[in-house]
Amino acid sequence: MLPIILKESRVAIVILFAVFSFSVRSLAQSQLSVQMSQPGFYTVEMNGQFHYFNQLYYTVPNVWPGVHQVRLHQWVQGFANQGYWSVIYQGQVNVLPMQNVLLVHHPMNGTQIQYLPVVGLPHPNQQNPIPVSGTWTMGMDAAAFQHFVNELGRMSFDSNRLQYAQFAIRKNGIYVHQLQTALSKFSFDSNRLELAQYAYPFTIDRQNYFMLQSSFSFQSNFRKLMELI
Repeated sequence: MLPIILKESRVAIVILFAVFSFSVRSLAQSQLSVQMSQPGFYTVEMNGQFHYFNQLYYTVPNVWPGVHQVRLHQWVQGFANQGYWSVIYQGQVNVLPMQNVLLVHHPMNGTQIQYLPVVGLPHPNQQNPIPVSGTWTMGMDAAAFQHFVNELGRMSFDSNRLQYAQFAIRKNGIYVHQLQTALSKFSFDSNRLELAQYAYPFTIDRQNYFMLQSSFSFQSNFRKLMELI
């Protein structure tokens, strides 16, 4: 009798664990998506975490249900290759279980919130990316980057290199290993710091920014970069 009870107890535990695991996975399948009406560089800030994108439709996957503080930022190009992030929406968004919460933003109409089922939706960031005309999507190709580096090497002053590099990066995007090479063409750490800070919103693989440490003559400048981005 006792072996039967123990066997039934183990079966019950396995079933409870399976139900619990399924419930946790179901909760984590909620999404927050953003649909923009105009091309540009944007950021979704959610509970203090930033997601950068330059697509008209972007999804933050695996969001836990509940009320989240959300901000949308748009990169505004300023004078003389300068710019800033402008907040275009902020508010508390209620994410429901197994739902794709869609923020539809339009400059004239503001931001509308829609709720869609997650089941059957493709992951737009991977399967159906929408390229933005006139902005970067994949960074510089090998030929364009080689021309870019050669031009930097021919210039005599960092001020000219900085202006040229900012223009090229803003129009094409850049990878961290490419940025490393570009920074090596500068004479002074102060200009390397300025370019590295400027390039961050336009960098494809920002998670590799730690690789720029060796690009600076003084580690204090690298630490300052980490504080600024």
